[in-house]
Amino acid sequence: MKNFIFRHFDCIAIACIAGLGTAACDDSDDDSWEPGPAVPEGSMGAYFAEGNTTELIATPEEFAADPTFSITVARPTTEGTASAAIEVVDNEGGMTVPASVEFADGADRATLTIDYSAVEPYRTHSLKLRIAASDANPYAISEGIDTYTGTVLVSQWVKVADDVEFTFSTIYSPVRSDIYHLDGVNLFRIDNFIGSGLDLRFSISGATGFDADDPTTWVGDVSPLSNVYWDEYGYWWLIDEEADDYASWTIGDAAVAYVEFNPASGYNPISFAKGTLLMTAYMFQDDTNAGWNYVRASWGE
Repeated sequence: MKNFIFRHFDCIAIACIAGLGTAACDDSDDDSWEPGPAVPEGSMGAYFAEGNTTELIATPEEFAADPTFSITVARPTTEGTASAAIEVVDNEGGMTVPASVEFADGADRATLTIDYSAVEPYRTHSLKLRIAASDANPYAISEGIDTYTGTVLVSQWVKVADDVEFTFSTIYSPVRSDIYHLDGVNLFRIDNFIGSGLDLRFSISGATGFDADDPTTWVGDVSPLSNVYWDEYGYWWLIDEEADDYASWTIGDAAVAYVEFNPASGYNPISFAKGTLLMTAYMFQDDTNAGWNYVRASWGE
């Protein structure tokens, strides 16, 4: 995936450079330009650090034991004590957010603790925070940004299909996986998706009248949400998000170098009412040998 994406970035970069050059010539006599807001005097340049949790899923037990989570705020210096003001932009679940975060002398990191004890279970709640302009520097180059956006959901994964056999229409041997549902919402997970060792999270699109408590309404198309890369043609590829590369593995004696899926309606139907799944995959054994493959699974009676 790295090489594939970089090739597109190279094209975009060239286009942008060309565009900037043209814009510079065309707008040379434009006196409507105004500078951005000045950085407030004394601003510490605080920001939300990389690696913060942006999707918190807590079980009811975890929620009861400790309904808090932490966000790390950073600054470019360690000198002196300091306080950075936090502004709440969106707080759908009524979470308790401190008005500021405190830096100790000698520390360039501080912890902001969020209390989500007021959220309603089995619903996704959004939270968006911002470092106050008086304490941020939008022009500084840092590892993070001055805005944090995340979601909180109190729920649990429930196994809804056990040891399901996935078969292929061509050379690959069958593989087996468990399928889970995140209780209360339209979110599912296939462990070890088609033998890749990776989990695929997905929602069901086109599910008319979806009821999280009624599996007979879990009918529609697989809409992938994790370990997925969407290309410019609208197809999605299975990737290893941690490795930042295409997923590759072997099934029996046959290699899988890449796999892409056609997301069009009807190409990846799933029905928990019937206990069936069909996915349309283009599977590469290497850079030259590839072909369409129908991946099928069934469970239940």
